[in-house]
Amino acid sequence: MDKLNEYQKQERKAWKQELTMANGMIAQNRETGVTVVITPNDKIGGFANISIAYCSPGDKFSRKYGEYIALLRWENGERILVPLNGYTLAQVAYNVTRILA
Repeated sequence: MDKLNEYQKQERKAWKQELTMANGMIAQNRETGVTVVITPNDKIGGFANISIAYCSPGDKFSRKYGEYIALLRWENGERILVPLNGYTLAQVAYNVTRILA
């Protein structure tokens, strides 16, 4: 895992602002090495879009790097559609970080 360069830092900052405007959030679990970007699906009610980054157990976990990779995937449209089933975005994001261990 490398540190983010200046360009990546600027991208991450801009994408986080876009994520906020999309009513999304980032959830991370240091134990499992999973970072999740989640946003409500604006076309299908009761569903959310998630993008995931995974840190290999052999690598050192970096919050910012995990955010960058998950946001990059979100920005590129690499998203998985998941049902909310009455749960909040935060609850779904937390659960995803736990089950991918």
